[in-house]
Amino acid sequence: MCVKMVDFFSLFSPQKRLEDAEEAESELVLADDEDDPCELVLGECFVEMERSKAEETLNEMISREKDAIGKHKEELNTIESATKDLKAKLYGKFGTSINLEE
Repeated sequence: MCVKMVDFFSLFSPQKRLEDAEEAESELVLADDEDDPCELVLGECFVEMERSKAEETLNEMISREKDAIGKHKEELNTIESATKDLKAKLYGKFGTSINLEE
């Protein structure tokens, strides 16, 4: 029996959840017990499943988190672009009498 830790329901960032899922996938690949069922730790629960199902579940989690990270990066780029445009307009209107830098 192999136990792999995946805190998928955590309050951590998608990046942390992705790292946890990838680490669990790596541990699953390295496990010698091909026929033994695996226990994945999802949140605070142990879920016992066949190794092939565990691999499939981890791959789905990894894919989902990569998608979430991609969406967050797109949203961040959009916000940064809007912020840059707004700063340019405000500096154009008020000149050096305002300071918008952090």
